[in-house]
Amino acid sequence: MVSSGVFQRFLLLALLFLPLRVYAEPAEERNGRSELIRILSEEHIPFEIRPLLAAYGEFGSSVQVSIAPVRETGNPLAENPGVLVLAIPLNSRTSSGPVLPFAVETGLAFIRRARLRSGEPSPAAVRVVFLGGENRKLSGLSGWDHPGLRDAVSRLDNPENAVLLYLNAEEAPAGIRIHHGNGGTIAPLHLVRPLLDLDIPLSFAVRNNELYKLFLVRGPPVLEIVRAAGLSGLYLEGIDTPAAPYPFVRPPEGTADLSITAETMGEQLFKYASSLDFSGIRADTHYSFINLPGRILFLSEFTAIALFFFTAALALFMLLVYSALARPMLALQWRFFLRRSWLILLIFALIFGAFYGTALIFSLILKGFAVPSPRVYYGGAALQSCTVLLCLLLISRFCSHIPIPRKAKFYGNAAVALLVLGICAAAALDITFIPVFLWAFFWTILASLFRAPVPVFLCALALPAQAAGAVKNVIDTGSREIVDLILGRNIPFMLNMTLIAMSIFMICKRGSALIRGKTPSLRLFKPPLKKRRFVYGAVCGTLLGLSLLSLTAYGARLAHNPPVKPPQRILEDRLKLTMDERTLLERRILNIRIEAPGGPDRIDLYLNTGTAMPVIYDAPVPFEYGGEGRIVRFILGEDPPVPLDIEIVVPLDFSGFFRAEALYGSSEPGPGDYTLKMTSTLPL
Repeated sequence: MVSSGVFQRFLLLALLFLPLRVYAEPAEERNGRSELIRILSEEHIPFEIRPLLAAYGEFGSSVQVSIAPVRETGNPLAENPGVLVLAIPLNSRTSSGPVLPFAVETGLAFIRRARLRSGEPSPAAVRVVFLGGENRKLSGLSGWDHPGLRDAVSRLDNPENAVLLYLNAEEAPAGIRIHHGNGGTIAPLHLVRPLLDLDIPLSFAVRNNELYKLFLVRGPPVLEIVRAAGLSGLYLEGIDTPAAPYPFVRPPEGTADLSITAETMGEQLFKYASSLDFSGIRADTHYSFINLPGRILFLSEFTAIALFFFTAALALFMLLVYSALARPMLALQWRFFLRRSWLILLIFALIFGAFYGTALIFSLILKGFAVPSPRVYYGGAALQSCTVLLCLLLISRFCSHIPIPRKAKFYGNAAVALLVLGICAAAALDITFIPVFLWAFFWTILASLFRAPVPVFLCALALPAQAAGAVKNVIDTGSREIVDLILGRNIPFMLNMTLIAMSIFMICKRGSALIRGKTPSLRLFKPPLKKRRFVYGAVCGTLLGLSLLSLTAYGARLAHNPPVKPPQRILEDRLKLTMDERTLLERRILNIRIEAPGGPDRIDLYLNTGTAMPVIYDAPVPFEYGGEGRIVRFILGEDPPVPLDIEIVVPLDFSGFFRAEALYGSSEPGPGDYTLKMTSTLPL
């Protein structure tokens, strides 16, 4: 660790101003880093500089400040304290104002508060890491994403006992949006619950953990890196306005200035760090959200299991009581139900065929207009869903002509049986899904008990209410996974959707049977049979025609008006690629210099050889093999120095040629659209 004083200032000057052959930093990031190091030096805060070039090929470095825990005597956890890592991207602002962004100022405030705790017992060691190389301008091959974060998590000795908070905010936000899951996993409850005690406006990007578990929403890539490293983490993102679609848990009151100061944010993060439990004993990753207006409650794993067994015991008790009071009637009902159980399989096959057939037809339409399904996005998914609803109406009409004794009882029992199977499957797969099925089971039981059609239809509307809220949450996040599943003919997804739609279908059929058999007064308003068939067919045909017409028109418009992408110009032999070499101990030391006009956003360097897996003795940056092992790609980050000097050591009899590419990106229409590429080759 670098100590404060003369040596620290000398090291700072050496890093920033001495000419290095292979080490340089982006100008914006270097300005922010120099200002940060100046503040740390003036306040006599020890820090460490972590270059990223040798391990990740990134032209930059991270700055780490470590604060040791204050051990509490008599506490067994003090012998193995946890580690809290506060990761902050070190990117300088391009607009006018202070040099350091809000997140970096918050990190400094957090460090000052942690150093002034006056001997208070701390359950964890604190590492505040100001990450270099976090922002990418171009897509494609440019080494590893988030090299600073990867370097920070790789230095943890015991990742199972560590927690990472990633704070990303350029300007002072009005509130903080929390991402707590990625790739089918979520952060443990003991990390999420203390956030609700902070005195700042908070909002959760995803309030349905089932979306993370089903991969319908993918969190930030940062959390994927954190999860792969074996530790838990949260992604905190600044929001400019406390408005929908992300309602705040704690809306600010009585103030016109909604911005959060860096000092306040640092104080609240220190409060959060002091309340964490690093023992890992209560690592609950199967909890659920209970969303209330302006408030969030959590349903823990233990509570969900208790509700499951309580519901099972209550249902079994009611069944035993009913069988004791009306045993002959119960036996008669189940005998009729089992005799007609083949109808459940038939309805299941028809509904699944509706889902799969509609997806197939829509894909053929899109293929006919040469429109890839991702461009259709939510509009196409909504139109396909409407078409499925029309197919369900046709299936309902078909089932109405099948003679079934006691139709209302049959459909009610079928809906309950389906939900029981769903609850058992949820308990076997993941406890997180139990509350969702308990919600559906509650309304299904009510629908099977009601003898009036209106309450039955109300239960049918209440049953998918939670799913509708989850779909809205998916749309608010901008996730495309659910669209790809709907339009992509994903069979497991369609099987699950068939089971959900079938439960609602059975309840609606029960309500329809009650209208026909139990409420004669409602039948006074029925039109004649021919007119009913005509109206029914006209409505179905009109809706289906509008759906197909809208989709075909939408697809034709996209096919004739593709998105504008700036052209890519490739200029050959515009780079100056030179090489000096010397021989030492039967090895060739190659000094490669790449000179590009202007300031390229990225330089890619390749070494093509005639042999597979050529030997590279040494290189200042990482490299990987491609093209059946005949091409060596040297991993370089963005914003390289010009000229770029790289020294590579190869065997004495090595042969091949170097190929360099300089990429110049454009800010319009967006990052990742190359407008210019310069190339050059050099034989070896």
